[in-house]
Amino acid sequence: MSEVYDRIVGKLASSRVGTWIIMNLGTGLDRKLMRWSGGRWSTASGTTMHDNMVLLFVQGAKSGLERCVPLVAALNGDDIVLIASRGGNENNPNWYHNLKANPRCAIEHGGKRSNRIAREAGAEERELLWQLALEVYEGYGVYEQRTDRLIPLMILNPV
Repeated sequence: MSEVYDRIVGKLASSRVGTWIIMNLGTGLDRKLMRWSGGRWSTASGTTMHDNMVLLFVQGAKSGLERCVPLVAALNGDDIVLIASRGGNENNPNWYHNLKANPRCAIEHGGKRSNRIAREAGAEERELLWQLALEVYEGYGVYEQRTDRLIPLMILNPV
């Protein structure tokens, strides 16, 4: 049953309508829900993606204000890999630009917060990490086909 539910949710989320709903409604809802529940609840609850939901805390590149962004991450040992897909949009997400400008950040995963340093994956490691990201959420492959840009992967190493 869980596999069927995961497939249905994954197909919906990777559709153009589903992507719009997630980016425009789900992000704000997850930000509040995950903070309120200590990461126990998100819009991905009941799917395997829920275990990979994180809150990214990063300083805004222009404003200098702390930004909180809920994301699906790939977990690679102690490292957390963030996929800057923006649903296959032609532009990178704002959080990517914020991390490039301010690599010191924090992640909340499973209710635990940890300080991190972000760096962009190089070409070789990106290939391996991209496969890991696809295992977490097949929709990244759909997003990749929607855009001409190479979707950046940001590796967040523990401090």
